[in-house]
Amino acid sequence: MSVLFDTGVLFAFLNGDDERHADARRLVAGIAEGRHGSPFVSDLVVNELFTLIRAKTRNPHLETAAKRLLPLPQPELPNLRIVSLGHERLPDLVAAFERRRALGITFTDASHLVLMETLGIDYLATFDRRLQALARNVPA
Repeated sequence: MSVLFDTGVLFAFLNGDDERHADARRLVAGIAEGRHGSPFVSDLVVNELFTLIRAKTRNPHLETAAKRLLPLPQPELPNLRIVSLGHERLPDLVAAFERRRALGITFTDASHLVLMETLGIDYLATFDRRLQALARNVPA
């Protein structure tokens, strides 16, 4: 089993002022205990997370907390690994993004679906119900 983090869960986990903070803490605690298998985060989510922290909070303490949580260089969350689509999967990502244009998903959301399919990741840790429904239909 394995799990891929969406940006919103990590942001809510780090930000005590976020309305989903308690939910994120429970979810991350379960992942840390190994309930969902090996945890992954994509390089696009790392980018989005630091951009969101800077844009929404301008809080350097949240940036420091994010660095500790993520594998920069050692993750606070046991066994968390960063994965990347790499340039070879970019055509697949663009195709997935375009196929779901009507759903309004982001480029990063489409990357989750491609990573889940290509790496065989079982679960997406997200608060986005629409994205979670799409992720359930990704062949593993």
